[in-house]
Amino acid sequence: MPNRFLQADPPRQAARGLHFILGPARLAAAVRLSQTLGRMKSFALYLLAPVIVALLAPLAINLQAAPYPAIFLVGTIPVVFFFTLVVALPLYFSLPKRLRGQLIPLLCMAFVAGLLSFFVFSYATKGVQAQVGPTVLVQNGNYTASGWYEVLLQSFAMGIFSLPGGLLFWLGARQAAKSENAA
Repeated sequence: MPNRFLQADPPRQAARGLHFILGPARLAAAVRLSQTLGRMKSFALYLLAPVIVALLAPLAINLQAAPYPAIFLVGTIPVVFFFTLVVALPLYFSLPKRLRGQLIPLLCMAFVAGLLSFFVFSYATKGVQAQVGPTVLVQNGNYTASGWYEVLLQSFAMGIFSLPGGLLFWLGARQAAKSENAA
């Protein structure tokens, strides 16, 4: 049944016509813009997560806050990105889909990824001989008991310092889910 109000008042119908026609198009454009902005925010959070972990890496190595040269901090970012691709992403995709958007499983995954990444990196770059003060950490290419203790302690610390990256990753995954649900 046609709207009698619009039929009875042609000037009002003409004044409302173009706006009325463009209304759904503007709504669709707003939804697409919202989805695009949501994806951009997710992507930014995904990229920021390893950067935060890279900036916290010196704390895991030294187990204390100490000034580090900027070149060292900048040099750790590509290493952390590499281990994010090699360790963290496979762990993420090994999670069941129902757990990928939940905070606790992603934080556990971030801890394990940080711990494994640091352990593998430390083991691969241990060298033949390493000594800190009177304590021998590596002798003849093998870790000593003190060396294993230090590597495991630093790996555990890197797992702890990976948690902020896991939180940012969770925020990105949550934002991506929101932008997909808006479709």
